[in-house]
Amino acid sequence: MADEKGSVTAQRLQQAMAARHLRQADLCRATGIPKSAMCQYLKGDFSPKAGRLRLLAKALCVNEAWLSGYEGAPMHAPAPSGEELDPLAAELFSAYMETKGALSADDIQDVALFMRLLARRRRQQNG
Repeated sequence: MADEKGSVTAQRLQQAMAARHLRQADLCRATGIPKSAMCQYLKGDFSPKAGRLRLLAKALCVNEAWLSGYEGAPMHAPAPSGEELDPLAAELFSAYMETKGALSADDIQDVALFMRLLARRRRQQNG
């Protein structure tokens, strides 16, 4: 039973996911939101509550107000400042900004997989 707000949020979720080359599974993994709930959000059956909306907006780097359907709100959230990021995140964000136009969706997925591989290897080495 889709409502109007749910429909707008669903459309904007899909738009942001497409812009970032993300699949539903990627967004579930990034936010911790179960696949069943994400499916309902993407179909427009339900709108995410405030906490999940915040998680989605952060994962998609979009303005929370825009994602929830407010007219006139810009799509993109302001870029995080270096003060808000830990040093590694700041370095990765900087590298992303320098290369984002040159990377394909497959390249981005490869980078994410490589980072996860390194983290897994480090955890195994540390115990």
